Amino acid sequence: MTTCGDGVPLLPNGVRSGAGAVVPADPRLPPFRGGPDAVARVGRWLLPAGSTGVETATDALVAALEGGRLRSGADAIADLVRAVAAREQRSATSAAARLVGRGPGLTPEGDDLLQGFAMAIAAFGRATRADHALGLALVPAHLGALTPPLSATLLRLAVLGAAPEPVRRLIDGDAHARRELSRLGASTGRAIIHGIGAGALALTSAVLSPRRTTPPGRVPFAASRTARRRSPAAPR
Repeated sequence: MTTCGDGVPLLPNGVRSGAGAVVPADPRLPPFRGGPDAVARVGRWLLPAGSTGVETATDALVAALEGGRLRSGADAIADLVRAVAAREQRSATSAAARLVGRGPGLTPEGDDLLQGFAMAIAAFGRATRADHALGLALVPAHLGALTPPLSATLLRLAVLGAAPEPVRRLIDGDAHARRELSRLGASTGRAIIHGIGAGALALTSAVLSPRRTTPPGRVPFAASRTARRRSPAAPR
């Protein structure tokens, strides 16, 4: 079993070995502490390059997420973004059904993307019954017949707010956690990252601005030096 530091399982369906016992690790995401602007900053930070200059948030998210094995699923991605933004459960289920099982492997890329959206709803949502129902809407009926068992399990856990360990630090702007998660599987970690970013922006209905290259809330070293040089002297 793959673990992070201190033997904490990387995947949310793992356990942590204790002294003479097997101790379940709590994989649930804590509520995000920031407001809508902070959520939007996380979303912009997590989306890949190529999102700049697109007219609408939905088009920008599709441009960012479309590619590879999901290229033919662009319409489903766009519908999912709109459904999450409008909190339309039926539309979310319809879009999710077109993404589940898309791509090869034990956890297809479409499933990983849905996991990211579910994690975003769990972390950034308003903790209301409506948002909980929106997360559940990402699990289509007969999920087990549409995708491998491991992937179905991980998607169900994501809807309940359970996530790979680095996601806890990722939503707080930890760049190391982003690199760590991006190495998970052939494309699993990257698809989860994109799903969290897209979900965050959809939940806040934010329009993309030029992509950040540093974690939200942190200022590049060179920029901070420039700001200090240009700022007026503190009053004495």
